[in-house]
Amino acid sequence: MIIDKDLLNELTAQAMMSSRLRMNKDLRNSPSDGSQRMLNAIAPGSPLPIHRHTKSSETVICLRGHLSEVFYNNAGEVTKVIDIAPNSDCAGICIPTGQWHSVEVLESGTVIMECNGCIERFHRTLEEASEAIRKFVDNYNWQLLIYRLGYKTPLEYREEYERKVA
Repeated sequence: MIIDKDLLNELTAQAMMSSRLRMNKDLRNSPSDGSQRMLNAIAPGSPLPIHRHTKSSETVICLRGHLSEVFYNNAGEVTKVIDIAPNSDCAGICIPTGQWHSVEVLESGTVIMECNGCIERFHRTLEEASEAIRKFVDNYNWQLLIYRLGYKTPLEYREEYERKVA
């Protein structure tokens, strides 16, 4: 596969038509390849929640456009903002394992390449899958701070909304 302007333009057009305002292109050689390698076209306003990778680091390289990678501490407070753009002082970043982070896209047409050493595997059996899903839902509703919700958890946001309309 050649990663050229046509591919980036096609991916960007798909992102603009997506309700999430982003689209990725898998760069792995086969389904059995356990790594994560992808292009990700992201438009400004795409919801990218604060998250972390607990089993591997992540490398992000900006191929086109402009974004900020935002680091957080365990309390959800911003600890660092890294400005990333091609042909700038910083064209990419290696995010350490376990680092809370999110992305703010600053320019239309932004495309990044994301890689990590291994894909995170959350379960191996149906029982483990059920437990992983339960933990994910609990984490999402009770702990994950969502940018579009004013850095509140979904449950905090819902409670605040219900107080306002009551």
